[in-house]
Parts: sequence; structure tokens; C-alpha cells
Amino acid sequence: MTEPAHVKAAQATWHTGILISTRRQSRHARTLTFRVPGWTPHLPGQNVEIRLTAPGGYSARRLYALAEPYSPDRVAITVDLLPHGEVSSYLVHTMRLGDELDVRGPLDAGFSWDPEHHRSTRRPLLLLGAGTGVVPLMSILRARDRTSDRLQALLVYWARDAASRLYRTDLDAPGTDVEVRMRYDSPVRATPGSTVRLIDPDDLREPAAWQGRADPIAYVSGPDRFVDEISAMLLDRGYGDERVNLQRFGL
Repeated sequence: MTEPAHVKAAQATWHTGILISTRRQSRHARTLTFRVPGWTPHLPGQNVEIRLTAPGGYSARRLYALAEPYSPDRVAITVDLLPHGEVSSYLVHTMRLGDELDVRGPLDAGFSWDPEHHRSTRRPLLLLGAGTGVVPLMSILRARDRTSDRLQALLVYWARDAASRLYRTDLDAPGTDVEVRMRYDSPVRATPGSTVRLIDPDDLREPAAWQGRADPIAYVSGPDRFVDEISAMLLDRGYGDERVNLQRFGL
């Protein structure tokens, strides 16, 4: 699909983002929210590019998933600290309220979820994420929460360990209607001699409440191994390409 000229122009333009709030998500990850005047409306699942520039002129760019659905002049990202990561270290530990960086986007509409379109189809959401691949899925869930009639949703989420799990407060909140199936870094072996998997195929079974509903639509986000593994499982379960959205993301 060809994007309109005004969308392409917005994607090519750098905006100044001012840090206005932070929220700790784990011992080595936090969500940063920036005020970005003139930010173009985005869909959940899209990405943003950020640029940091040092006083001497050196700059570094990184691509992050947008962590929140659109709000006027707001951009939020969730950053996990990477070993020897100069940008992630600054964003997680050093950046303070009022500090600035440059942002560009929104980018990568191919993985996005349009609440209005999918609400009309009534398709349940099967969301599968590993590591920071859960970030765009949380944006989708938050956009879903803003709708008057929430679609049914299942989140299957792999993390290195319990301490690395993101969005614990959101996903464990009392009264949440999203079923969450957690897996940690203990590989699953379905049968003796089979391939070691990150996710058990049974984790993809559809909840009983989905019986008789329209075919679910799947969003898969994570590193290559995870995406390839889940894609094969979904294919075995009869998911066609039109029902599966893939995004390869870091841990």
C-alpha cells in the first residue's frame, strides 16, 4: 500500500521530544514519555526512530516500538538495558525529565492494528511476544481498552526470567480481561528427541470463550527464532497469511 505524501513527509521529519515522565518496568527497563509538538497520529504496532546527539556532534539512532496508542503530542517508548548499549544505558539510567532528543515517525505501518477496522470484524486478538517484542502488543491492548466494546484477547509472552518481565502492573491488574500465558527461559521439549522450543504449542490453544467467534487474528513480535517458531505453529493450526502479522524485534 502506497502511503500518502503527507504521511511520508511526516515520517521524514525530525521533531524535538522533551521527556515529561518515566515509569520503571523492571530492574533494567523503563517507559519514557515525551512531549512532541506536531506529532502525527499513529496506530498501535508502529515504530519510532530516535536520535541522540552529543555536544561534540556525534549522534546515534535507534528504532523502538511505540508503547502507547496515539495521544496528541505524546510519544512513549519502553527501553530495556542492553549489555554495552550506549543508547539504552542513557535512556534507562541517565536521561532526566526535561532532557531532549529527536524523534521521527511513525514508521512501519505493516504491523499496525486499526481499532476501527478490526472492531467491525469482531476478530479476537492472539498476541505473541518475546522480550521487548511485547511492547507493540501492549500498545495494541491499550488501544483495545479505549474502545467501547473490547475484543477478546490472549497474550502469550516469553521472558528471560520473572525479573525481566515487562508491564507486570498492567498485566496483573485486578479485573483485567486479558488472559496472559507466561513462559520463562526454560525451553520446552514437546516429546523426547523433538526440537527445543521457547513456547509450548499448547500455549496457542484458543480459549473456550472464543468458540463460535470469527477467526482470530495473530500478532507475533520478537527475535527471529521466536517469530519463526510461532509462525510454524500458527501454520499448523490453520492460520493463513492474511491472519498473521509478524515483526522481528530485539529481546
